[in-house]
Amino acid sequence: MKLQSYFLLIFLFFVSTIVYAGGEYWAVKVEDKISNNQPQELKLELSETPRGILQGCKRVTVQIEYQRVPVWSWLPFIGSSHPSKKETIEAVEYLNYKFSKSAQTYFGYIGGGLSKALSPECAFKSKGLKLMKIDKDNEFAVLSYYDPV
Repeated sequence: MKLQSYFLLIFLFFVSTIVYAGGEYWAVKVEDKISNNQPQELKLELSETPRGILQGCKRVTVQIEYQRVPVWSWLPFIGSSHPSKKETIEAVEYLNYKFSKSAQTYFGYIGGGLSKALSPECAFKSKGLKLMKIDKDNEFAVLSYYDPV
């Protein structure tokens, strides 16, 4: 009986680490070019009234400090969708392209993808970005990651 309890506990631990998901995205305009220096700073103007974590914000600042893909991500039963450094660079290049065209794009988060900064009010932290295709007119969204998903 004791051995079964340990197996159940281990199983629940692994399931709980891979089930944390969810997220959302919003229409935005990039306000400033993102530099290549670490940490990078992303400034966005929201084109719609957000709900959830960004409620009450018209402009958002996101500090991007890339974090490596988790060590355990090679395990087949755990995996990780945390973005690689290459994916983060691609997402930053895409946002800089949208800035150069003064074009609207989509930005959001997945899982625990935005962590509230201590100040100012609408400032957040991110540990990686990933470009994802969405269903709106063959458009892409840049999704922020903070905690491993």
